[in-house]
Amino acid sequence: MLHPDRFNIPLFLEDKWDGYIRKYRSANKTFPIGLLHYVETALKEKKIRYKLDGFDEEDDSWIKFSKLISADDRDYQRAAIKTFFQHRIGILKVPTRGGKTFIASECIRLALQNNKAKKFIFLVDSVDIYKQAIGDIAGFLKVPTSSIGKIREKDFSIDKPVIIAMVQTLQSIMRGKDLGKKKGLKRLYKEVDFFILDEVQEYGASKVRQKIINSFKKLKYFLSLSGSPYKSENPVGNFNIEAMSGGIIYDIEEKELQKRKVLSENKILLFWIKRNVEEDGDYRLLKRSYILRDYQRNNIIISTLRLCQQLKLKTLGIFASTEHGFFIEKLSGYRFIHGNTSDKERSAEKASFLAGKGKVLLASWIWKKGVTLPEVEVLFNIDGGKEQSLAIQIRGRVLGTTQTKKKSLFIDFIDDVGEYFSQHSFSRIMAYEEKVGKENIDVLDVNDPNFSFDLQSYLSNWFEKSIVE
Repeated sequence: MLHPDRFNIPLFLEDKWDGYIRKYRSANKTFPIGLLHYVETALKEKKIRYKLDGFDEEDDSWIKFSKLISADDRDYQRAAIKTFFQHRIGILKVPTRGGKTFIASECIRLALQNNKAKKFIFLVDSVDIYKQAIGDIAGFLKVPTSSIGKIREKDFSIDKPVIIAMVQTLQSIMRGKDLGKKKGLKRLYKEVDFFILDEVQEYGASKVRQKIINSFKKLKYFLSLSGSPYKSENPVGNFNIEAMSGGIIYDIEEKELQKRKVLSENKILLFWIKRNVEEDGDYRLLKRSYILRDYQRNNIIISTLRLCQQLKLKTLGIFASTEHGFFIEKLSGYRFIHGNTSDKERSAEKASFLAGKGKVLLASWIWKKGVTLPEVEVLFNIDGGKEQSLAIQIRGRVLGTTQTKKKSLFIDFIDDVGEYFSQHSFSRIMAYEEKVGKENIDVLDVNDPNFSFDLQSYLSNWFEKSIVE
């Protein structure tokens, strides 16, 4: 693959590198399994005859699904699982509320009961997902959480068949001085034969994380999970992910889950804010002036949150910038939770928020992915951002249904403020159009004198609620 940014890399400019990214390992004459189709294409172009040995689809007649996954409306999960066991490696693209952990748990159960694998590891990269996965997998397997192995901070129980681990902890162990944990981890690398990687898109740009994945040498099965496996702004990272994971082998469509009422009926509302800005300053200064500390923008944020509360809509505001989160917390009085909020306090705030009616909570990107929040009716992406897959991940927090919630709304800004922020907004809009279609995206001009009235009418009509004095 030609590096797309090679013209900005000194080695290429100095004619010391031809600009190609190579994955072939000349020492043992191998290449990553995920690049097989590239190799086949090259061989066919060169008219070189070849034979694939050991790549036939595996027999799946042994698969007998549990009652938990046998319902008619879970046929897409059964199809995804069968596809994985036929291939043994690959990404299952599963949108939020599509049951990623449910699918992973059934894969573990099937492999355990049919002696297909003996040692499993489920690798995550967030505290909330880690804690959630332990409870979910233990519950599915009908075992106590104490029988699940754990690797996080001081937890290091690796003698259980199924282990939930945080990738950050594996990184710190390999960098640290605890020889006992290092030895145990190296042993684990040789024992694990079924590897499950959550949020695979977070591994394309990190050589350290890729090295950890490549340390597991005895894998029979390698399952990757994500709602958005590839990042629009990082083709090299996407290439690395494909090489490592085998690429997407099954795609569960969001629209299909909406038809089945697994996902809520949803729309996207965009606040268009236009400013004439001469971009002759540092990006960070511009962001501080026109995003983080902009009076009009922040006033719109706070008034929108308060309106949602008046309409008794459970509302989550999410921030890329903790500085902005703290600032809005100070101005509005709404609680802001973030990475330094203790586990106990975070759990308490989450429980209180989800239990009450019409509550408002502010959170950093700790909840940008993985965490299940189906009760949320309105999700406000307050800081914007460029990355399409991240915007889709964030939006996914609000898509679930409950007995009382059937509709949801995602609010974002169109920051028509100079080149930087306009491009970022356009990138997110493209992602939204692909997911929900133009017909499900509405725009309100914040400079319209009727903006406040139009916003209240919009929310009232969509959720069929009114403000009760």
